[in-house]
Amino acid sequence: MLFLFMACSSVMIHEVPEKRNRAGQALFLEEEQELLPVKGPDVKVYNIKARYSKMPKQVYSGGHNINMRSEATILSDVVAKIPLGHPITILESAKESTIGDRQDIWYHVESKVEGKMVQGYLFGTTLTPHLIQADLDMDGVEEQLLAVYNNNYEVLLRLYDPNGAAKTLWSNMGKYEQDQHTAEKLVIRLYPKEIIGRPMLRLDVTCPKECSGKSWTKFVSYYEGKLLRALEYESQETGNSFQAVELDFNALSRNLILSRVDGQQLSDGILEQVRITEMWKLYGGVFRLQSSAPPLTEHLPPPSVLMDDDSWLVTEPVTEFQEVDEQQELPIVQDKVEAESSEVSEDLKNRLNEQEISEESLFEQPVKEQLVKEQPVKEEDLEQKSPNSDLKVEDKVLPQSQDREEDRNVENAPIQQDVE
Repeated sequence: MLFLFMACSSVMIHEVPEKRNRAGQALFLEEEQELLPVKGPDVKVYNIKARYSKMPKQVYSGGHNINMRSEATILSDVVAKIPLGHPITILESAKESTIGDRQDIWYHVESKVEGKMVQGYLFGTTLTPHLIQADLDMDGVEEQLLAVYNNNYEVLLRLYDPNGAAKTLWSNMGKYEQDQHTAEKLVIRLYPKEIIGRPMLRLDVTCPKECSGKSWTKFVSYYEGKLLRALEYESQETGNSFQAVELDFNALSRNLILSRVDGQQLSDGILEQVRITEMWKLYGGVFRLQSSAPPLTEHLPPPSVLMDDDSWLVTEPVTEFQEVDEQQELPIVQDKVEAESSEVSEDLKNRLNEQEISEESLFEQPVKEQLVKEQPVKEEDLEQKSPNSDLKVEDKVLPQSQDREEDRNVENAPIQQDVE
């Protein structure tokens, strides 16, 4: 399966808003529901929060050498120091407390440190239920990475590399605020090298509804012993407008086509969109904008489903509607012919019938003589194979009007010449 996927040179990751209804609700899909719109390697997802309402029994140390206390207070003695990413078992919830600006729970825990099982208390901000393990620098050895919020609601990434010069390192991804509201959760996705060209972490920080639907996206790589911000951008939904991003990665060439889509819903319900496309390339562990390829701007047509007329809500193939229209036109044409024929006098009908009989006699004799010369056949076969039988049928359904009689005579003249 891996080789089949590697044959595909490009991976598209969409972040386009969903279709908006006329009430102007819900421009975007939930980030957690749109992971990767193509088949390929699994993308692991980790939901990181500033505070977990319910901790699982098995958690990990979110910091390096954190202090395990003898009691549920920072003034108590330290019974052990827990290294980064160390497994910890929660025995029970002790009490809720506030340290700095963070309110969380003291947990009664136990862990095996230096071959010895110890018990004590740890504050909730130092624990995380997620441990990310991957070979981020592609040196053949897996690293361990953990993401936590510190007391200032800043996102911290801490990494342990058993094969690195510095065994542990960390990077501050910053604090995310909008309209005096702070983001307190994020989603981390681990992309394998088959998607981008090297393993990377994608951080999607979402803000509460009160801060105008603002969100931030960052790609983080681990390259030459450093955690690097490979790519970052913002998205937002506010009122009847939005800003979104589309990413098209090429793992083989390490190119990235980045499209920024600005949309606005007009008063008549039509969605107006402008897309700006840029070319980026991965150098080392960071994407860089290519100056040789200037951005391309284009106006996108409005989706038909956003039109006011319900007829745009097409649920069947268009060809079926065309067939229905043709069937509806047939009785209309037939009624016109019947109306015209009803106005023709009886005298004109008789003259047309006499003319048809005379023309049939003219057509029939030369054709029969020609067929007899070419191949001797019986009269029964001749009557069955003669093209005059078709001509007779056509003559009988000719329009019953004087003007159309002249057209029929003109059309029949070259036919008679060909038969002779």
